[in-house]
Amino acid sequence: MSRVEWKPGPVLAVVQAKLDADASRIADWMLQELKITTAFSDKTGILRKSFRKKKSKFERGGYVVISDAPHAPLVEYGHGGKHPAPAHPFIRPVYYKAGNTAKQITGAK
Repeated sequence: MSRVEWKPGPVLAVVQAKLDADASRIADWMLQELKITTAFSDKTGILRKSFRKKKSKFERGGYVVISDAPHAPLVEYGHGGKHPAPAHPFIRPVYYKAGNTAKQITGAK
């Protein structure tokens, strides 16, 4: 009787593709939420237009949602100085809500 050797490579590739697809959908959802949030007023529209989904540089893949507007951290966390402003968190609330959405997208319990 010949022995069949199991090679995990093809199975892991299928699993990784599914995880990447789910991560992309979760990032898309976060992007939509960020574009409609009322957590801050965006007089110029620059902050809302700056939200992007990027492929993660992590070894196991995934996606991240970023804002490349230079003033994004000042809005998110607030700032002191001559004209201090309080924090208007917009990324953190969406991130926390994303957990439930991720469960729906992935079918996790």
